[in-house]
Amino acid sequence: MLTFALPTIEILDKPPQDGTIFKCPLFCKRHFNHKCTEYYKSIIDNSGIYKCPYGFATEIIEIEGLKIIITALNIEKFSSRLDVRKRLTKNELYPRFKIEDYYFIRSTLKRALVDASAESYPITKNYINDMFHELRKLNAEIKRQGDYLLRELKIYPKGDRVLDRAQNLFSTSQLISARLNAFDLSLNPELPFSGLKHKASVYRKFEKAMHCLSLSARNKRINIIVEGESHANIHALEVFDLLPFLIIENAIKYSTKNSDINIKFQEIRNSLRVDISNFGPPLSKEDQVNIFDRGYRGIYAKEFTPEGTGIGLYLAKAIADAHNIEISSFSNSQSISERGITLAEFIISLKFHNLINESNLK
Repeated sequence: MLTFALPTIEILDKPPQDGTIFKCPLFCKRHFNHKCTEYYKSIIDNSGIYKCPYGFATEIIEIEGLKIIITALNIEKFSSRLDVRKRLTKNELYPRFKIEDYYFIRSTLKRALVDASAESYPITKNYINDMFHELRKLNAEIKRQGDYLLRELKIYPKGDRVLDRAQNLFSTSQLISARLNAFDLSLNPELPFSGLKHKASVYRKFEKAMHCLSLSARNKRINIIVEGESHANIHALEVFDLLPFLIIENAIKYSTKNSDINIKFQEIRNSLRVDISNFGPPLSKEDQVNIFDRGYRGIYAKEFTPEGTGIGLYLAKAIADAHNIEISSFSNSQSISERGITLAEFIISLKFHNLINESNLK
């Protein structure tokens, strides 16, 4: 997560965060209320400088596609001098900026974002080739399904078969979008972890991922079974959508044909646990330690399939860490042999602790 010299809003219904140089005024933290939330919601879609109901200035800027809210500002001609002075305590150092000085400080944010986008991890030629090979396969599948759809529309103007083809097209296009997002995250590892967080339903994000991957599962005759349910919400960045996708896709990739993937939701008080399990290559002791490392693939995983770049679970952990989600992996010590291939139950477990308390939002 990138930091900035002045206070910023990370979540629309939460008080501003301190800047690295200037702290958020105590008034803005202690008196943050529904009026503040409505104010931020009313300006979030338009860039510019605004004055809040209590006299402070706010600027909405967009850099590299990210919305940034810089707030609790004391700027000449934009904030109310008298209102701000009344709301600052005697011990608070919060100078009134000239507009040119503010723009200079703000420019550090743009430089930080540009620098972060340049500091991508090294991407090998093989990884890029694998990624584009996968995208070409998906694009070929879209063309094939589109050709079937056009032919069947002439024969079956209505019916389940046409609907099924349309659903396949939609799922494949969603799959390409997720692939591109994962690739973008690999190239620019900092940028997706900046910007605003929004309320997100964990269960619905998993449903969306299953919907997106339904064609991949069907092609391997894999049945995805969901046990339990959850109404839990979290404050999430846009990149959170990739987390369930990456884990379920990994389970499909390393499952045998005609098998099951089980997704279990357990919600207890203010915590949620989600376990995703499948039968696939077992983990060695070395795998257990390194499975979330970038580019790592276990011995059994390599034997099971040549596909895979060792990026999926690495990205999943990065997204989980950014949302304070515990992620861990387990492999059943009892393995089985199927057609000469060693298999064991493999589980990815997610523990969510920072759930939104709905009663506090009313």
